[in-house]
Amino acid sequence: MRICIVADSNSEHTIRLVSYLASRKHEVHLICLKKRSDLPDNIQKYELRNFRLPLFREFMWLLQTKKLVQHINPDVIDGHYISVYGFIAAFTGFHPLIITAWGSDLLINPRQNPIWKFTCKYAISHADKVICLFPLEIAKEALLKLNADLSKIETYYLGVDTNQFRHLADCVDMKADFGISLSSPIVINVRGLAPVYDVDTFLKAMPIVLKAIPQTEFIVMYNIREKNTVLKLSEQFQNIKNLKFIENIPHSKMPRLLSMADIYVSTSISDGASNALFEAMACELPTIVTDIPANKYWITDEENGLLFKPFDYEALAKKLIFLLQNKQLQELFGNRSRKIIIEKVEQNVQMANVERIYQKLSRNVCDIRK
Repeated sequence: MRICIVADSNSEHTIRLVSYLASRKHEVHLICLKKRSDLPDNIQKYELRNFRLPLFREFMWLLQTKKLVQHINPDVIDGHYISVYGFIAAFTGFHPLIITAWGSDLLINPRQNPIWKFTCKYAISHADKVICLFPLEIAKEALLKLNADLSKIETYYLGVDTNQFRHLADCVDMKADFGISLSSPIVINVRGLAPVYDVDTFLKAMPIVLKAIPQTEFIVMYNIREKNTVLKLSEQFQNIKNLKFIENIPHSKMPRLLSMADIYVSTSISDGASNALFEAMACELPTIVTDIPANKYWITDEENGLLFKPFDYEALAKKLIFLLQNKQLQELFGNRSRKIIIEKVEQNVQMANVERIYQKLSRNVCDIRK
């Protein structure tokens, strides 16, 4: 198949998808705002020109994409993140059109901004298929509010390579790199500093935990665009010496980082299906996450992890202290979580699912044209 993906090339989700499709000998074309040099050579990459003038810039993105798609003439086009790239793909008028929802684009953006609501409705109304990278139950209400035809909805997960993401026993060198004592427990949050991830709740819980377990180390990951936020937070929490902000590391190093930690925390107030959570679970890392529908689909409180209400930093601190003091429970939660990932979210199985969706839709359109 000749497949055109319109998506953010900086996202690990996009890289994983296009790399898989290219490995399956499909002709893959990626339209994005900024090309990456580290993508496989057999992927055709097109960078949209980034004009400085707002509105004119976005309008030109639409025209550029339409012209590129006409040139590529793919068997199927898929716009990832429906409020932005899904809308851009829909504007081309090309069919068969798939749009893929990642989470916030469907669950949050339309409620926050009337423009995003319009772009989502437009993309959904023009799509031949809408894919959600999370369970339909989580998205059903939001989809109905946008007048979506539920018969057009498919779901799959980006998945985790459980051969790569597994618990690695020897992470002494990585602890040394971070200047962390071998005996210090580590709590990690890798979601970034965007408002939806509510890192403030995580940071507010730290002083409470440190009163009970002073040697605890906290790691917060951020991306390069969040450096100014890091500076502000570092100043605000400068009295906490056990806090380390680290810039995003290559995805290949994530299994070691997760294996080094003792507990994974997510304070996100909204999610679709978090691959960061899946990767932590695959590495047998016990998890404490917010009590929201997306997390409850994977974490059952006190069975394979712990849940706390969003924004409740005192409850988070209490659960952290409890789990940090219970090594046996950490191991139990970790073992159970990895089994769930192997059974439900194995990457190759999930990627094969989306490939079948592309093939089916492409064949259906071909049959109609005949």
